[in-house]
Amino acid sequence: LIIIKTAEKYVMNAIEIDLNEINNGHKIKLIDVEVEFNKVFKFNNEKIKIRGKIDRIDELNNTLRIIDYKTGKKIYAKDLKLKKKEMLFEEKGIYNLQLLVYAVAIYDEFKNKDIKTGIISLKNRKEGFLTAFIGENEYLSETEIGNCKEIIYGIINEIKDQGVRFEN
Repeated sequence: LIIIKTAEKYVMNAIEIDLNEINNGHKIKLIDVEVEFNKVFKFNNEKIKIRGKIDRIDELNNTLRIIDYKTGKKIYAKDLKLKKKEMLFEEKGIYNLQLLVYAVAIYDEFKNKDIKTGIISLKNRKEGFLTAFIGENEYLSETEIGNCKEIIYGIINEIKDQGVRFEN
């Protein structure tokens, strides 16, 4: 019963966030939920396969949003603002890195759209959609997606390298 009531509360929080956007004059178009992806990238003549599941993809006023729901702890906007790409490798950057993997995985399907990534913290619904930033730009360009692919490739190579001690 406790699990059911907790799930109901989270669903109602998510609906409330969307209703607030609509009541503020915004248009939301739900594209998909629980989106599974299997993406194969080629780097230096090597194929890398990444798979995962994106909680939600929608459009808010013609901007594509890649959304991850968080239920475990309160997350604030400041938690997703990174000053530089190197912060992706720090503990603070873990959410941004996760969202960038999602963006890279589905970019080819949506590359003609403005793309934002972010989190909806269901324990902090008052802040709504929390945009992930690196630097000052809240949108992901084709160049940034390319840079993210290289970062992801570097991380995967480090994980695969038995001579490097992998932490986190």
